[in-house]
Amino acid sequence: MKILFRGLLVISSLLLVFLIAGMMLPEKIEIESTVIINTPVENLYVQLNDYKTTTKWSGWANKDKNVEYKYEGEATGVGAIMHWRSQFGTIGHGSQKIIEAEKNKTVKNIVAISGMPRAYTIFKIKNLDKGIELTWRFDMQLGYNIPARIKALSMKNEIKEHYSQSLQRLKITLE
Repeated sequence: MKILFRGLLVISSLLLVFLIAGMMLPEKIEIESTVIINTPVENLYVQLNDYKTTTKWSGWANKDKNVEYKYEGEATGVGAIMHWRSQFGTIGHGSQKIIEAEKNKTVKNIVAISGMPRAYTIFKIKNLDKGIELTWRFDMQLGYNIPARIKALSMKNEIKEHYSQSLQRLKITLE
């Protein structure tokens, strides 16, 4: 009986340590990447507002040439939906939907990634004398979801790298 009690005590203690450590991890992911592109703003906006063009410059598409895409809803703009499925672990499967679009200024998406809370991405376009400044932002609230907080530790660097590479590919595509 003592062995069973000690075993339960050890397991309970480990679980408590796991929960406390998990709650000390960040409760949200916020990533932002910016690039200056020399192109007419209309050309840039078209790339951001149409999921079928996004796959041409997205870093994820470059990581897995066999990723499957499915489109539904509107062809472009608010209501456009893209689903993806990949055998590559870091890409996984999910979907995104354009929920706001202001011509030549912003495009906001809601993103559902397998096993994670919903996220939001927003593209902000700003005209500058030296070109168009494009900022791509990712926001995900993790709340009390400890497994998501743990997974987010590796996701943050992957997303940051993906955004940087993708924006450079977009710049090359448009200039």
